[in-house]
Amino acid sequence: MSPRIKIPRRVINAPVIQGFIPTTTPQEDISQEQVIIHLEEYEAIRLCDYEGLTQIEASECMGVSRPTFTRIYSQALRKVATAFVEGRPLHFMGGAGFFDTDWYHCQDCGCYFSSVTRPLPPDECPVCGSQQVKGLGEQFMMEDADNNLNTTCPKCGSRGSLERLKGNRPGHWCKKCGKKFPSNPKHEKL
Repeated sequence: MSPRIKIPRRVINAPVIQGFIPTTTPQEDISQEQVIIHLEEYEAIRLCDYEGLTQIEASECMGVSRPTFTRIYSQALRKVATAFVEGRPLHFMGGAGFFDTDWYHCQDCGCYFSSVTRPLPPDECPVCGSQQVKGLGEQFMMEDADNNLNTTCPKCGSRGSLERLKGNRPGHWCKKCGKKFPSNPKHEKL
């Protein structure tokens, strides 16, 4: 029996950072022992603990039922507790979700920003002027496809339609609309 399809959760705001590193952790140990917090788990903590919403209000914001929200929130708190108690780094990435607005990430300066001119992606970073700008929604979905999770095509919105390109070629394609997406080399196979 195959597992249930995860319905993507609405993520309103992307994290302003990529994660946290304990001050006593040597730099070479960071990639081996990190705790991954999915973006929908980050959003659950942000809505309940930072914005002060009830779980019912937060579940409506994310477009999920209250019991589903409670499971997401509980898992996020367990991961944060694990990182704190065991002194492990936290890293925000991946998950089953989508952004309401178009968010972008500058690969050079690390800035996250949303596009004011929504129909057209930005040509350059508003902070440093670099042209190394990647759509965060695409990056979000590609990380999940690399981890063989159920994914949604960022172009047509078809759920569970992304597959790896055949052979040794990096990237993914949508079975429904045929759009090809390059892989993000920084997050290839975690």
